[in-house]
Amino acid sequence: MGLYDWVRVDIKCPHCKSEVKNLEFQTYDFGRQFNEYSIGQKQNKIVEGHCNMIAICPLCLCSIRGWLNIKECVIKDLEVFRYGVNLKEHIIIKESSKECQEDAKSVSGDEDGN
Repeated sequence: MGLYDWVRVDIKCPHCKSEVKNLEFQTYDFGRQFNEYSIGQKQNKIVEGHCNMIAICPLCLCSIRGWLNIKECVIKDLEVFRYGVNLKEHIIIKESSKECQEDAKSVSGDEDGN
């Protein structure tokens, strides 16, 4: 994935609606030196505007993309613009679990889950 910086944000997941504290949103738009920031903190790379951020909800594995709003070098807030669940990755993570096998049976109607 390369070098990045991150901003910790308290957010309500747009997919599962859970409150997630200190979710780590990653960005390539700052200095790429593994620096950690938070809302309200000053950074020196972007004076005004937006930077692209991405995170994964630890509860539902939803990918969350957002714009980090910056004014006078201060991180103001995060605005979510897209989110989604990658079902293929979710299935791979749960592949060997009994729950996943049961899910496959119920969806396919096949006893073997095929």
